[in-house]
Amino acid sequence: MPTGATVNLETFSDADFSEAFQWEIDGALFDFTGYNLLMNVRHHAEDVEAVVSLDSVPGGFGGITFNDPVGGHIETFNIFILRSQMIVMAAGEYVQSLILLRPDGLRDDIWHGTLTHSIGPTR
Repeated sequence: MPTGATVNLETFSDADFSEAFQWEIDGALFDFTGYNLLMNVRHHAEDVEAVVSLDSVPGGFGGITFNDPVGGHIETFNIFILRSQMIVMAAGEYVQSLILLRPDGLRDDIWHGTLTHSIGPTR
């Protein structure tokens, strides 16, 4: 698998974050069929506790869903961070990463980057 990309996200405490994504490798969309995703947001990478944890694992944290298959392949996913999760976050820059959970139990880095969180005026 290729080395993960850098993806920086921006959130606001007065609105839910909802964004659809695709992962492309060598010009082809990745098929997520049979895979799961895990995303954690922390103040610093070395922090033990995550501020926000999301996954697509049935019975897990939730917050990541796959879209309906196209031609039998799942090519897009959505990340949802609810306002109720962000309203308790202090404004500032956090670190985050998205990890592919493979059927064989191994993990691959899809992306890593920052999450810049701002306090929204209508909170």
